[in-house]
Amino acid sequence: MADYFDILKKKLADKEQLIGRERYKITSVLIPFIKIKDDCHLLFQVRSEYIPQPGEVSFPGGKFDPDLDKDTRDTALRETVEELGISQKKIEYVGKLGHYAAPMGVLVDAYVGYLTIDSLDELNLNKNEVERIFTYRLSI
Repeated sequence: MADYFDILKKKLADKEQLIGRERYKITSVLIPFIKIKDDCHLLFQVRSEYIPQPGEVSFPGGKFDPDLDKDTRDTALRETVEELGISQKKIEYVGKLGHYAAPMGVLVDAYVGYLTIDSLDELNLNKNEVERIFTYRLSI
C-alpha cells in the first residue's frame, strides 16, 4: 500500500494542475509592457478583419500547438513574435500571471513580458492578424 502512496506523492508533488483541462481549447497571451519616454506602457493590439473576433482589442497570443510549443509560455512568445514582428531576443520574460477559464470553453494562460525596444517603429505588424496597436500609459 505504501508504494501506491509514494507514486501518488510524486504525481501530486505540488504541481499546478487544472482538473478537466483537456475539455478546453488551450491558448495563451503575453501581456507586453514597454517603456516610452521613461513611462511604462501596456501594449494592446486590435485584431485584423481576417481572423475571428475582428476589431477586438487583445494582447498577442493564440492557440497552443503541440508540434511547435513545449508549453503555453512558448505559445505566448511565439505568437507575440509572429503578430508583432519582433525578435524573441527583444522580449524579456517576466513571469506567469495565471489561468483564465473563459465561459466559451477556452483556457487562457497569461504571461507578462517586457519588450526591449526603443520605438514602436521597430515592430513589423502581421497585418493578416493585427490591424493596429496602441499603448496605455501606466502611472505608478
